[in-house]
Amino acid sequence: VAGDGGNHIIGVRDIDDPSCLDQIAISTSNCSLPCSISDISLVLIGGNDPVIHTVAVEDFEFVPKDIEVSIGDVVRWEWTGQIAHTTTSDATNGPDSWDSGLLGQGSSFEETIDELGLHPYYCIPHGAPGGIGMAGTINAIASTPCVDGLVSYQVSFNNLNTGQSGFQVFIDGIPDTGNPFSYTGTGSQTIFISLSGDGTVHELTITDADDSSCTANFSFVVPDCDPTYCSLEATATPISPCGDNSLIEYELSLEALNPGSSGFEVFVDGEELPGSPFSYDPGGVTNLQAFLLGDGGTRMIEFQDLDSLGCQFLLEVNTEDCSLPCFLGLETELLEGCNSEGNLTYEITVIGTGTGSQGFDLALDGNLVPGSPFEYSGGVTNIVLEIPGDGQTHQVEVGDLDSLACTGSLSLDVIDCAAGCLLELDNVSINVPQLFEIQVLDYVFEPAVLTVAVGDTIRFIWLGVIPHTTTSDATSGVDTWNSGLLGQGAVYDLIIETPGEHPYYCVPHGAPGGIGMAGLIIAEEPSDDNLLAVQLDFFADNVGPSGFNLFVDGNPAVTNPQSYATSGFNSVFVELPCDGQAYSVQIIDIDDPECTLETSIQMPDCDDPCFGFESGFTYEVDHPNLTIDLTDLSSPETDIWEWQFGDGDFSSNQNPSHVYAIDGLYEVCLISTDIDLACSDTTCTNIQVGGYFCEASFTLESDGMLISFVDNSMVSEPVSNWVWSIDGQPILQGLAQGDYTFDTLGTYELCLSIEGGACVDDTCMTIDLSDPCLLAQANYSYTINQSELSVNFHDLTTGNPHLWLWGFGDGYTSNDQDPAHTYDEPGIYTVCLLVQDTVNQCNRSYCEKIEVGIVGTRPTEIINHDLVLHPNPGPQGFQGWYLEGLSPNDFGKVLQYKIYGVDGRLYMEGDIRGSKQIYLEKTVDFEAGIYFIQLYSDKRLYQGKAIIQ
Repeated sequence: VAGDGGNHIIGVRDIDDPSCLDQIAISTSNCSLPCSISDISLVLIGGNDPVIHTVAVEDFEFVPKDIEVSIGDVVRWEWTGQIAHTTTSDATNGPDSWDSGLLGQGSSFEETIDELGLHPYYCIPHGAPGGIGMAGTINAIASTPCVDGLVSYQVSFNNLNTGQSGFQVFIDGIPDTGNPFSYTGTGSQTIFISLSGDGTVHELTITDADDSSCTANFSFVVPDCDPTYCSLEATATPISPCGDNSLIEYELSLEALNPGSSGFEVFVDGEELPGSPFSYDPGGVTNLQAFLLGDGGTRMIEFQDLDSLGCQFLLEVNTEDCSLPCFLGLETELLEGCNSEGNLTYEITVIGTGTGSQGFDLALDGNLVPGSPFEYSGGVTNIVLEIPGDGQTHQVEVGDLDSLACTGSLSLDVIDCAAGCLLELDNVSINVPQLFEIQVLDYVFEPAVLTVAVGDTIRFIWLGVIPHTTTSDATSGVDTWNSGLLGQGAVYDLIIETPGEHPYYCVPHGAPGGIGMAGLIIAEEPSDDNLLAVQLDFFADNVGPSGFNLFVDGNPAVTNPQSYATSGFNSVFVELPCDGQAYSVQIIDIDDPECTLETSIQMPDCDDPCFGFESGFTYEVDHPNLTIDLTDLSSPETDIWEWQFGDGDFSSNQNPSHVYAIDGLYEVCLISTDIDLACSDTTCTNIQVGGYFCEASFTLESDGMLISFVDNSMVSEPVSNWVWSIDGQPILQGLAQGDYTFDTLGTYELCLSIEGGACVDDTCMTIDLSDPCLLAQANYSYTINQSELSVNFHDLTTGNPHLWLWGFGDGYTSNDQDPAHTYDEPGIYTVCLLVQDTVNQCNRSYCEKIEVGIVGTRPTEIINHDLVLHPNPGPQGFQGWYLEGLSPNDFGKVLQYKIYGVDGRLYMEGDIRGSKQIYLEKTVDFEAGIYFIQLYSDKRLYQGKAIIQ
């Protein structure tokens, strides 16, 4: 394009379709003009002229996250990521509070920093005050140009028709160490230089690297850096608990470098500290005592040198809330095992809030511990104590001396030092699926990349404050999942069934393809590396606190040392080659090497054609009729089934039934055989048939203030009557299940009484509904303008929400309580509402699919049918359900199934072929509770409620 300094149009047009075209207007440089460097200007960093600091707003991250500026400097945020964000100060008022609003790629926002101290900020909705999630800080310091005797300048100039090799900078004829610098296009250029602060005149020269005649000069005077420049730094340490008038005594330590001779002033929240001004300690560190108000808030303490206004330090102190009632708690940690006197050394941790000033007493088994009373050391005080190792339960008690009602205690079961260490093998399991954990932190999964074996369980644990999802990139197939928006404390389990890479992300803080908050699970076949996971279950008693070491054929495991489980029942995993060889595994107590466990493990051969061939079954017992129904779960290659019922009878059917003559405990065995490969495997289970049972029991599920309860009693005779009561008051009679909604928060007791023949029994369960967050339930309504593709949303959340985050399903969000949104195109969108009660720290979410701009050509005729399930109730560990109740019109058709929990969480989904009886295998582990199974055909919806005991 001609470099004539004019405007030009570049167009592109398809040859076959002339109407398919696009064009762009450009301006070119005037190549006839000579190279030019002009308009040099300098801004002294830390001087009176402001410096512009640039922060990139990337996807879920500010870069750099933490910056230091001088008072009066400008911070410019530039949006470079694909996701919209805000920059919002933690401060909600004052000169250094700001909110950019939600901005997208290419936007910018500037803020001038006017006050000293730390200015934290965050993004809405991807962060929160206090440095949570997407957040950053700006540390504003006093304007001082000198740093270690050097001064720095921001140099700006303009260039025109310069070369491709950049430019060089000279100070007093000496080349800068950063030469050569690159141009950033044509026009304004900015670089930074540093030089000695000697108070003299210096000359700056900028020269084009390709044309030495293209140059410009600028003379300037640098300030004189006084080597005695004053600086202050301070800390605050609590030295007493809450006292009179909710005051807490702190020790303030001020370290001063080259201070003035007149001393310094101290201000707390703008009020001068009594006794101020103070004199500096000649040793360099000055210690003061100050009483700060303990209201759980932040105190701002300012230290100011009297001779130099620029010499100051601002300190933030977070105080304890003295208005809280006195509370004492105890924790223990075993430091050393049995000593020569048969004692154990424990560290006793006393956790206190709202405590008095006189300290506390500590007692062991009713006797004061030597040294009582002890002084509090802030909110956490540690005491080392020897406790007899006598195998007994000891009582540790703590009591505040100012408030006799403020006490704490715990029971401590100790080992018997005289009994000796014991390690006892319980069971060895080969090719055992393992459990892996992924922490869902604020805007990051940890670890982000995890390698597992097919069949392993991946447990996502929500530890961050902000709600997130774990959602697979894949939208169809066996290994697709979506946890829904979950908050702190939630757990979501996932089992990967197919090998390969399984990427996932968070909605709305990430996107498919590894964008933002995302992770990757790599699943391998269990024997891909010729190794299988082996689980050893063993019991440990009177073992040492240091744990144990595991050895395979004398070689230490990489996981050594390992810790014992406090219950005594331990499980340890080790990977061994599947080569048909035997391996010696040894467990040795670290504190007592004579305490060992040794076993030989015969590993299978992964190259054996029979590897993986297994026998297995599930069963259902009809106790009154002494009948058992057995269902084969052996490998699909099985040709011959040989059942042994434990009473001398046999069967060769695949899924037999058997009637026993008398009740009793029977060992039922199945021998499964594959004729072609000559493989055989046997499994046996002890099964109780018949007998007299009369034990009341029920399962309970809660959703907010709503509870659902289902009778789960074990009885030999049918139950003729059920009576449900809450705190002694009957609420339901004659029904085996029901629902109840509470009006107020509190702790309640739900009881069930059953009657049937000679059986009369009752049982009770305590229900804790004291959490204020139970009152918060997210919900919304909406109206759609189908022609304009616009939707008006109305928040219907109960409780007291303060923050709203709407995700409209098309990548856009809103923080309005009742937003309106217009979609770009018709479709089915999943709209999610996340609400937050910032006072009670509650997070709730609700999602719903809405159809926008979709007009059907004929009415949808979906007919609802009841689905019959058995076993129902089913015991934990059973393999699956048999489903009946389908219309013959759906026999042979591929149906979609989904299994939901009462909380709306999707546990399983997939496709299954319709028939008179369908077997639906469980592919995930369900905990005891109520679940809903749905089957979909083109015209019918089948629904059933499943109960797992």
